[in-house]
Amino acid sequence: MSLSMTVYQCDECGRRQLIPQGYCSQCRSSKSFSPITLEIAGTVISFTRVHVCEERFKSVAPYLLAIIECEDGLRLMGRVQQPVEQLGIGSCVELAEFQGDTPIFRVMSPVVEENTLV
Repeated sequence: MSLSMTVYQCDECGRRQLIPQGYCSQCRSSKSFSPITLEIAGTVISFTRVHVCEERFKSVAPYLLAIIECEDGLRLMGRVQQPVEQLGIGSCVELAEFQGDTPIFRVMSPVVEENTLV
């Protein structure tokens, strides 16, 4: 079971985003956003291995950084725990923990085809 986190949903069109802005990026409504709690799981749409990073992440480098697309279209960026061999575009992942303000994902089902990270 994945962890939950608070995201914000536009009261006009229902688009979800991480940060409540002054207007919705989809419908441009300036109405308010409502906080909702979601279990976070999704599909890897892009990833890379980070070798050069900020000082605060040097203890975990190199690490995998991925963009995850949730079922409702929300996109998140976070680290992935598994070795690169278990990660590919289309891998299903879930939110496993937070380290500070960084979401850490784990692979639920790896992609069978070979990934192309070099």
